Amino acid sequence: MGTNDANKIVDKDLSYKLTGIFFDVHNKLGRFLKEKQYADEVEKLLKKAGINYKREFVFEDNKLGVGRNRVDLLVEKGLLWI
Repeated sequence: MGTNDANKIVDKDLSYKLTGIFFDVHNKLGRFLKEKQYADEVEKLLKKAGINYKREFVFEDNKLGVGRNRVDLLVEKGLLWI
């Protein structure tokens, strides 16, 4: 990360919280599990932290076709985990 990259972060506090959640999940569950198991644990920690999110969010109106693009989690101000 370059010296100016920190200024490009959309929401520093939220990004910091999400990074902590992702590391907590990885440390707790380790490697080699199914995606759903990780997402379930992330969801549990997002609820506990009071962070607004939508799981399995489908973009209904896009140029590539209706309902074709999906993200695992859409978090608050449009930060995505894919």
